[in-house]
Amino acid sequence: MTAKEIHSFGEKFDFPPLLTFNFKLSKERRDLISLIQNPKNLDIDKVDNLLNAANSNDIITASVALEFIDSIYIQLSTEAQLLIFEFIKKSFAKLVKSSPVETTKIIAFYFPDDFQNELNELASGDFYRMSSLAVEGILNRSDKNDALQTLLSFIKKGNLNENLERRVAESIYKIDPNVAKGLSINSRLTSRSKEQLNTLIYFDKFFNYDGDFSNFIQFIQNNELDTSTSASILSKLGQIDEDRYSIAIDQLDKSESKNHKMIAGLAKWEKSQYSRDSVGSLGTKEASPFLFNKKSLYSTPFKQELSEKIADFGKILQKLKESLGDQVIGIQLHGSLADGHWRPTSDNDVSIITSSNSAIKSFNEVSESNGIRLDPFSSGINISELDKLGSTSIATLFSGVFIGDKKAFQKIQLKILQNIDDDLWEEVRKQIYSLMVFMQVDKMYDRMGPFDFSRDSFRMIKKLTKVPGTRSECLQVLSRALV
Repeated sequence: MTAKEIHSFGEKFDFPPLLTFNFKLSKERRDLISLIQNPKNLDIDKVDNLLNAANSNDIITASVALEFIDSIYIQLSTEAQLLIFEFIKKSFAKLVKSSPVETTKIIAFYFPDDFQNELNELASGDFYRMSSLAVEGILNRSDKNDALQTLLSFIKKGNLNENLERRVAESIYKIDPNVAKGLSINSRLTSRSKEQLNTLIYFDKFFNYDGDFSNFIQFIQNNELDTSTSASILSKLGQIDEDRYSIAIDQLDKSESKNHKMIAGLAKWEKSQYSRDSVGSLGTKEASPFLFNKKSLYSTPFKQELSEKIADFGKILQKLKESLGDQVIGIQLHGSLADGHWRPTSDNDVSIITSSNSAIKSFNEVSESNGIRLDPFSSGINISELDKLGSTSIATLFSGVFIGDKKAFQKIQLKILQNIDDDLWEEVRKQIYSLMVFMQVDKMYDRMGPFDFSRDSFRMIKKLTKVPGTRSECLQVLSRALV
């Protein structure tokens, strides 16, 4: 469905749909998207452009540039890799502040020996994802004894949170299983960390070194391990050997022991957490997603059904405007409705923008009377007190597709940007990414593909095209639009 087609539905009701915040991509972002789509064209001259993007004051651009560096580093020439190393070394303080996870990942996997002190410090931080990556970097050091002693010092200090302690214990096992076995017996590790070590120890005992599979079944049936550890071993087996996993599960399911049945149930649940069911392509090769071409706003194969759905919301909006007047600003579409992967079974992610709580209630009632069920807790935003809106509500007002009074809505957006500071706007941008981008990527990739690039590349491009720029850039966009 083209933008012209989608506008025709709204024009019937005087409310043409438009992007909630239609910002123009900066040249910096456009150039970065081009590199991501065509990584083979990344010659030494374009590496400088990539590093400039990584050093951008726009943290969205900078973080994506660093993600891209991580994804293509090993494919680059030695000269290009040296340029990247020198850049990271020189700009580390700025990079780790603006893009902590992306920066930590790069030094952990590519420069673990050159950033030992930095990795030690990052591993002791409160942010688990970053700390976990730093532990991985310590594990990657060429001097394994030094890595082991560093990891043991973290255990000795005893101030690790439970998840990080498990990660450190697992890393110790990878370096020296005998030391890890001692920790599992004699140390003050938490029970979950000991369970993790026992899972690794017994898994290797039975499966990695030509162990006897029948002995493992007997081991579990004799209740020689606790239920949780037995289930973890089985789920780990299921990731690498489906046949032996199925035999073990079948035997435990047929057992008369409730404990054995519980082990089988837990193992199946744990294994399911590691697998991702693909929705699969819906045959939309001809699709030109909004991400890359704004002329094609929707690429769902259910174009007629979607057009009828949008027409229904146009009618609802018109009805509410007739009864409530200026209290109703418009309606916003989110999720699959706005991202191009809508299906008839999809949720209706819709919000009414209003200055009255009664209008939100009326919107829910009218929608339900038209056979459209909404989530009553997320179906409206009251803009009568803009100063009380949190980052999530503000993020909603700057994402998706809007149907309604365009000028009135843009004035609201402008007032919000004028009343908040840069720090809050950065929180808003993070919300837009996590709620409106990150959580939608897998659905979009599976339903809108196939593409000529990876899922990670898709996510990076979506981040660049869906998350607005800095507050000052957005103020300029709205000021020009309202002239």
